[in-house]
Amino acid sequence: MVEEKLKEEKPKEVVKEEEVKETLKMLLGEIKELKKDRDILMQSADKRALARYYSRHKEDLPPIVRLRTIRGKLIMGWKMIEDKGSYQIPGTGKWTESQTIEVIYQDGTSEQMAELEFEQRYEKSVKAKRIGVITDDRTKQEALKLARLDNGEEITIGVQFVN
Repeated sequence: MVEEKLKEEKPKEVVKEEEVKETLKMLLGEIKELKKDRDILMQSADKRALARYYSRHKEDLPPIVRLRTIRGKLIMGWKMIEDKGSYQIPGTGKWTESQTIEVIYQDGTSEQMAELEFEQRYEKSVKAKRIGVITDDRTKQEALKLARLDNGEEITIGVQFVN
């Protein structure tokens, strides 16, 4: 009976070390490519849409976020001041937008600038760890309680102002 069972069992397939290394190398390359694609998508994503998604899926909030700065000053938020919409430049036929925003800094100062200028000037240079989520009972808007990784300072900032 034991002999019958031994005859029925098929010999185990031996996987060559070279095949394992080749497969692992291929998988690591795919992971690297996926991370690169994810980073591109996060950079080009609509930040308001991401904020709405994260507010509905709180468990999916990233543990480490990046905060924006201009000239080393931490940006706490911005708001639209003037939106003239899109228009075509006479003579060249080129389409452009005319939007003015007010940028609010952590030190309490603010400045107005064209939205396009803001997009070109800000840097995502400050990393912060998420330590909590605060929800306004009246407006249902959410803010993140963060601890800066560079100096440990705790700040609270709206979900839409981080990435």
